[in-house]
Amino acid sequence: MPSQLDPLSLVIAADLDSFPASTMVLHHPAGFRPQDSRILFHETVHFWQHLGQGYLLLRVDEDWQRLREFGEARKTPAPGPMKQHFAAPPADLGFSASDLHEALARFWDVHVLGPDTLLDLEIRSGRRAIAAELVADFRKAQDAGWIRHAVHGGYSDLAYDLAMEAAAGNYGLPYLLLRRQVSPVFAGVVFPLAGHMAFKSRDPVRRFRRIVDTLAGGAFPDVQPGRAVNELWEEHYLLVCSVAREIAESEGEPHIENIDALDADLLAGHPVYGWARKSLQRMAAALAWCDFEPAFLTEMKKQLPDLPRAAEGFLKLDFIMACPGSPQRAVGAIQQSPFQWLIFSKLSCFL
Repeated sequence: MPSQLDPLSLVIAADLDSFPASTMVLHHPAGFRPQDSRILFHETVHFWQHLGQGYLLLRVDEDWQRLREFGEARKTPAPGPMKQHFAAPPADLGFSASDLHEALARFWDVHVLGPDTLLDLEIRSGRRAIAAELVADFRKAQDAGWIRHAVHGGYSDLAYDLAMEAAAGNYGLPYLLLRRQVSPVFAGVVFPLAGHMAFKSRDPVRRFRRIVDTLAGGAFPDVQPGRAVNELWEEHYLLVCSVAREIAESEGEPHIENIDALDADLLAGHPVYGWARKSLQRMAAALAWCDFEPAFLTEMKKQLPDLPRAAEGFLKLDFIMACPGSPQRAVGAIQQSPFQWLIFSKLSCFL
C-alpha cells in the first residue's frame, strides 16, 4: 500500500513496518527515524494543504457530492471536472495542479529534513527512480564539500536543486522554473508563498505563473545576500498575498480561502471537514492572542493600529499554512514551527 493522504477522509496511510509513536516525527523529523518520519511529515503537509487551500477543498467537495449521490442512488457517478483539471497540465506550461501540489510538499520535505539527508534516504531505499547522473553529481558535490557549509552547516543552493530535481515526474518543475529563470533567492522565498496563494484560485497553475511573472517583473524587491529565508517568508508574505489578490480581482474571481472562511454549504454534512472547520476557527482565535508575531503583521500594525484580533488570527493561520517549515523563535531551549504547534494541539492524542 503506498503512503498517501486520502483527501476525502483526511486519513493518512503510511507504508511503514512500525509506526513511530512520538511527536518527534513532526518536531524533528531529520533526527528521529527520518526514513519513516519524512513520510509522515510529507503526508501531514498535504493534510494541512487540504484545509488551507480553496481549490483543493472544491476538489474534495466534488467527490463528497459524488459519494452522497452513490449512497442515495447506489450508482457510481462519473468523475467530475475538478478531478480531471487537477491532473491535466496546461499544454503551454508543462505541469499540472497535482504537480504543483506535490512540489510544494516536496519543498518542505527538503527544507525540514535537509536535501542531503533526503537524497541519501531516497538513494538507499530505492523507492524513487533517480537518474544515475544525478546520484553521481550529488556524490561528487558531497566529496567536494559543496553540499553543506563547513562552518555553519547550512545547505547550498546546489543541494536544494539536486533534491528537487530528484522528485518523481514533474514534481520538481514548478520550483526549478523559478530557480533557473530568476534566481535561487527568488525561488526560495517566492515559491512556497506563490504556490499557496495559487491554490486559492480555480486554476492554480496559471495563477501561479501570473503571480511569479508579476513578482519577477519588478514587484519583488532586491534582497540582501545572507538573509535567513524564514525571515524573508515573513517579510514577503503580505506582498505575495496582495499580488495574488490583485490578479484575482483583475480576472473577476473571488479569492478562495480556507475551509473556515468558505461558504458553510461547502462539504456540508461531512463529519471530518465539519470538525476541521470548527478546529480552524479555534486555532485562529488562539493565534490571535499568542506571542507568534510574524514580521508582516508588525508592519501592518504600523499602518492599521486598530487591526481586529480576529484578522490577526486569520493572517497568522494562513501564513503558517503557507510556510509549514518556517521556524519560530520559541520560549526556552525548544524550537518548533508554529505549524508543528498546530499539529500537536490537534493530533498529539494520536501519537
